[in-house]
Amino acid sequence: VAGDSAGSMLSMSVSLLARDKNELNGKISAQVLLYPGTYYNESTPSFEKYGDDAYMLPQGKYTAKWFHDQYCDHRTNLYNLNDDDEYDRDAHYAKPTPTETILDLEFPNITQPYLNPWASHSLSDLPYTHMIAAEYDPLHDEDILLAKALKDNGVKVKITDVPHSAHGFFV
Repeated sequence: VAGDSAGSMLSMSVSLLARDKNELNGKISAQVLLYPGTYYNESTPSFEKYGDDAYMLPQGKYTAKWFHDQYCDHRTNLYNLNDDDEYDRDAHYAKPTPTETILDLEFPNITQPYLNPWASHSLSDLPYTHMIAAEYDPLHDEDILLAKALKDNGVKVKITDVPHSAHGFFV
């Protein structure tokens, strides 16, 4: 599975869900995560340095907040979907999401592991991961931290840190 930016988060969610449902067994041999946004829920030096139109990048704290709001329904801690059926309202995850202040903005503290891998009970037993980070990306440090966390949990990881590149360079 592969994706870039929010698509990387969706790819990792598929891997986590397959692992948790014992359906991974070779069905997903690898995940390629291109500069993923993972709801790290903390500021990093790259987020502060390259966000908010620095280096002509629009992916600053206000853009990140907008994406947070589009991606997750913070009242239920579920994906923000257009439909409203019972499948989407699994009571196990339906609980209000507390917020954290990051760079003077209120961000939700996402506790649903398929929206935020940092909230997962474990990052182990996931497929080989090729993490691609962009040097001038506000998410750069978050990506490197995720790669390290995956390695620390026994996942085979290759990190490609692309110099002189910005978020979205692959597309």
